[in-house]
Parts: sequence; C-alpha cells; structure tokens
Amino acid sequence: MDEKLQNLRQQYGDIQQQAIELGDPMDSPVISLKDIKKQREDSQRLADLRSLAANLQREIGKREEELEQVAAQQAIEQARERVAAAEEGLEQLMIEFNELTDKQHEIFEKALEISRRMAPIVNLAYSPYLKKQSTAMFTRKDYYLPSVPRIAPIKAKAGDYYIFEISGEAL
Repeated sequence: MDEKLQNLRQQYGDIQQQAIELGDPMDSPVISLKDIKKQREDSQRLADLRSLAANLQREIGKREEELEQVAAQQAIEQARERVAAAEEGLEQLMIEFNELTDKQHEIFEKALEISRRMAPIVNLAYSPYLKKQSTAMFTRKDYYLPSVPRIAPIKAKAGDYYIFEISGEAL
C-alpha cells in the first residue's frame, strides 16, 4: 500500500477517535459557564475535525484514483512490451519461413530440372522381387546422364539407345 495513503487513513482514524472522546457535553446535569465555554470549544473543535476528516477523505479518494491510474498505465506499458516482443518473434518467424520457402523453391527447381533431364528415358522396368534379379534401363544416347554409369555399367548399345543393367541390390 502507498505510504502517503496509509498516513492519510491514520490521521482520519485519529480524528474519528477524538470526536468520539469529545462526545455530547449536554450529558452533565448542571451546566456551568465553564461547561458552556468548553462545549463551544469542543463544538468548534468537532467542526474543525469533521472538516479535516472530509478533506482527508477527499485526499484519500484522489490518492486511490492516482494509484489506480498508475497501475493501469503500468499494465498498458507491459501489454505494449509483450505486443512488441510478439511482433519481433513473428517477424523472425516470417524471415525463417521466407528462407525455407526460398529453399523449397530451389528444391522444386532442381527437381524440375532433373525431371526435364530424365524425361527422355523411354522405359524403366523395375522388378525388385529378388535382389539377384536385374532391371534394364533404356535411354537415348543424346540424353545420356554421366552419373548413370556409376550406378550401372553400359551393357550394350542399340542404335540410338544405351542399355544399362541395374541389379536389384543397386535399386
């Protein structure tokens, strides 16, 4: 709790206690001039205390409102900080997503290039039922892929075609 607010409440409590102690001076059976004078002083003091108490109540209300506004402002600032952090995180995720998308496009381009280069292959018979069985692959000479002989040696040349034999184990 705020120290100033606590002090104001303490003063208000003291004033209330003094007003209770003053009480009603008319309770005494005999009223003397001294009692009347004391009654006037007490009445004046009680009026002053009530006025002071009302002023303190207003100050307490103002201070409570100020504290609520400060707390609300702090909550707003914290929310703004969280939003800024979330935006930074989102921005980083978008950058990573764009990088991955660029890599994906590169992979698709490479796959299309490989597909374009492999399109001339006329036939690829694949029978991997037994590892000892062979598969023949035919391709045109002008679309010969240099990497193929590393997988399968050229078995024969038939006109415009190379014939490769790929074992079931190689596949």
